[in-house]
Amino acid sequence: MNQLNPLSATQRIHDTYARYLRTLYPIADEELSRQFAEMVAAQDALVKGPYLEATPPYKTGRSIRGLMDAGILSPLFAELQSEGLPLDRPLYQHQEAAIRQLVGGRNLIVATGTGSGKTETFLIPILHHLLEEKRRGTLSPGVRALLLYPMNALANDQMKRLRALLRQCNFITFGRYTGETPKTKREAEDDFRQNYRGEPRIENEILSREEMQAAPPHILLTNYAMLEYLLLRPDDSVFFDGPQAQQWRFLVMDEVHTYDGAKGIETALLLRRWKDRIVQSNRGRIQCIGTSATLGGGRKDFPQVSKFGVQLFDELFEWDDEDTTRQDVVEASRISFDEYPPTWGTPQPEFYEQAQARLDSAKLSGLIELAIACGLPERVVQEAARRGDSSIHGFLYELLSGDAKLKELRELLCGAGEQAAGPRLLADAAALLFPDREDAQRLLTALVSLAVQAKPEGEHAPLLPARYHLFVRALEGGFVAFAPHKELFLNRRKEVKVDDTIYPVFEIAPCKRCGAIHLVGVIEPGVNRLFQSQKLSEENLEKAQFFLLCDAALGVANEDEEIAEPDTVINENEETYCMCLRCAAIDRDGGRNAICACEPGGRWERKVIKASNDKGVVTHCRACSARSQNLVQRFLTGQDAPVSVLATALYQELPEREVRPSAISDDNDLARPSRQVDADAHRHE
Repeated sequence: MNQLNPLSATQRIHDTYARYLRTLYPIADEELSRQFAEMVAAQDALVKGPYLEATPPYKTGRSIRGLMDAGILSPLFAELQSEGLPLDRPLYQHQEAAIRQLVGGRNLIVATGTGSGKTETFLIPILHHLLEEKRRGTLSPGVRALLLYPMNALANDQMKRLRALLRQCNFITFGRYTGETPKTKREAEDDFRQNYRGEPRIENEILSREEMQAAPPHILLTNYAMLEYLLLRPDDSVFFDGPQAQQWRFLVMDEVHTYDGAKGIETALLLRRWKDRIVQSNRGRIQCIGTSATLGGGRKDFPQVSKFGVQLFDELFEWDDEDTTRQDVVEASRISFDEYPPTWGTPQPEFYEQAQARLDSAKLSGLIELAIACGLPERVVQEAARRGDSSIHGFLYELLSGDAKLKELRELLCGAGEQAAGPRLLADAAALLFPDREDAQRLLTALVSLAVQAKPEGEHAPLLPARYHLFVRALEGGFVAFAPHKELFLNRRKEVKVDDTIYPVFEIAPCKRCGAIHLVGVIEPGVNRLFQSQKLSEENLEKAQFFLLCDAALGVANEDEEIAEPDTVINENEETYCMCLRCAAIDRDGGRNAICACEPGGRWERKVIKASNDKGVVTHCRACSARSQNLVQRFLTGQDAPVSVLATALYQELPEREVRPSAISDDNDLARPSRQVDADAHRHE
C-alpha cells in the first residue's frame, strides 16, 4: 500500500540535481561560484512541481464472463481465468465496445488515453479467435496475429503480459522475433535464464528463431524494421509461404500515431508488400487494429482518424456520426460528476494522514475506529464496512465516495460547471483545499494516496485515478556580465541594462579540473568584438571559440586598485588577445593603440588566450595544464548523464509496492511487500 511521497521525492531530485551541477561545473572565481550555488539551490529555479493531475474514471461495462454468457466470446475463456485476466472483473465500456466490433469483423482504431486498457481491446478478440479454432480442432502452427511495435521495449513489455495470460493455456503459442532474438534454442534458453531470473519458463513461448521457423507461433511480435527483413530472407519464408502461412487474420499496430510523415509512407508501403505476400492484396482478409493515446483531438477528428487508418492499412475504416455500425474509432467514456453518490461531509483533516500512515499495519477494525474518532458519521462508516466486503480497499472506496473534500479535489482537477480544471501545483491545490493549514501539502498527498487505493476490487479503477508530474529544466548555457559588477545568469541573454547603460553578457565555460573561466564566442571578421555563439548544442561548435580569461580575479575591488598581473604562464606561440569586459572589444595583444574608449587606464581590459583549436574543441587547459577531451564544458545538460542522475534519485524514492489478495479480511495481516515500484500515484492498464 506504500505510495510515492511527492514531497520527499521532489526534494531529493532537487538536491541531487543541484549537487550534480555544482560538481559538474566547478568555478574558480569565488563570487561567481557562490552565485551559481545559490541559483541551483533555489526552489523552483530548475525543478518545478510537483503537479497533481487526475481524470474521471472510465465507465465500466460487462465482464468477460458476461460476454461469454451473451455468446460473444468463446466459452473456452474459462481456461484463461487468472489474476492477469479475471473473467468477472468489469471491462471498461470502450473495451467492451472494441471487443464487440472486432469479434464482429470490423477494423478499428482504439483512441483512448494512457492507462485505459488498450491492450485488452485487441488481445481478447485475438484470443477469442484462437480459442474458437481450438474448439473446432483447426488450431495448427502458423501465425494468426502480427503485433507490430515501434520499439523493442514495447514488444518486450507485451511479452511479459502474454506470459502471465497464457501460462495456463499452453496450446496458444507466441514469440518475439526482433534483432535481439537468439538463433538457436540453446542460446535462447540461456538468454532467458540470464534476463528473467526466477521467472518460470513456459513451453508455449517460442524463444528462438529456429523454433519459430520450424513451427511459427500463433501470435508473433516484431517491429516494422524486422518485418522488412523477414519478407526478404529465404529462411523466414515459412511465415509467408506454404501450408503454415494460410491462417493470417490480425494485424495490430501499437502507438499508431508514430507512423506519420515519411515513416508512415514507408510503413504503409511495407504493409502493402506484406499483404501482397500473404493474401495477394485482397482487402478484407486481414483485420487491422491501431491503438494510440494521442491520435486526434476527440470525436470531431474521428473522420480524419479513420482516413488515416485507410491510408496506413489500405483497408476499410469508416466514421459516420449518424450510423453506429459504421464507426471504426473507439473513444473512452468517463464517469460524469452527477454519477457520484451524494456527500456526507468531511472528516477531521488529520484522518487522511493518520489513515494513510496506518494502512501498512492496520486491520479493518482499526480503520473503522479511526474513522469514527475523526468525526465521520458512524452510520456512514458501518455502511462502508458492510458494502466494502471486508476489504480495506473496498472500505476506503465506499467511505471516500461521499467525502466532500474528495469531491472538491475532483472538481478542482477534473472540472465541474464553471470551475477551471486541469493539473495543479500540489502546493496551490493544497492551499485551496486546506486553507490556513501549515501541513496542507501533507494532508493532500495523504488524501490522494487513500483515493488511489480506494477500489472495490484489486484490478478495478480507483476512486481518483491520479499521477504526479515533476519538471526539471536543463541548463542551456552559463552567462556572465562583468560590468558594472559580476552577475551570473543561467538563461540566455546578450546584454544587461544598468542606469540606462548597456553592458555585454558573455557565455562562459569552466575547466572541469581547475574551474578556470573560458569565454565562448566568435570574433566576426572586420568587427573587433567578441559575440556570443548562437550554437546551443555541444554537437556542433565549429564556429564557437574558447578564450581563457587569464586574470583569475576578474575585476577590481575599487576604481583606484591596479590590475593584477595574471598568474597564467603564456607561451610565446599562444594566440593572446587584449579584451575589454565593459564593451566586448577584442584585438591581438601587443597593439599600440587602445582597443576601446571605455575608460582611461584600461580598467576593464584583460588578457585572454585562445584555447580551442580550429574545430572549436579545447583539449588543453592553459591555466592548470590538464589535457583531456571535453575538458572545458559549456553549461549544457542535454545529454544522458543528467537523466541518469535524475532517474537514480527518483528510483531511490520509489516505495516497495504491496502484492496482496484482492480482499483482505479483518483477521488477516497485510501481505509483505514485494520489490515492485511505480512512479505514478496510480497506474491502471
